[in-house]
Amino acid sequence: MTERHKEQILWKGRQCSGSFLPLILAGILTIWIYGIGFVILTYAILKWLRITYVISDKRVVKKVEHFAFYGKETMEIKYHEIQNIKISRPFLLKLFNCWKIEIACKDKKIILKTDNEKVVSHLKKKHCRK
Repeated sequence: MTERHKEQILWKGRQCSGSFLPLILAGILTIWIYGIGFVILTYAILKWLRITYVISDKRVVKKVEHFAFYGKETMEIKYHEIQNIKISRPFLLKLFNCWKIEIACKDKKIILKTDNEKVVSHLKKKHCRK
């Protein structure tokens, strides 16, 4: 009898903070306008807190926590389902040593912005095997 291969989590984390720079700057620059900046900064922080990514040896998972309605939404793409992985470094993300990774399959797409080089190299290897 063969023992089932347990899933090994390679990385668990949130988007790189540099990806929220435009929102943070907008918040700081608009604080003086009736406190609108506080709303923008709060939105940026909550957006960062509510999304968690998990990269394992079998799949990529995006978990979105809904604070207002107390619930969670989970999207996962198993490696054998992946049709395309696009790894890029837009100018603003490059300043903060972040990568934008788009992982797509037939009916789903996960966009991850990370500063973890191990995640980038792992996903490149998974894409090159195809």
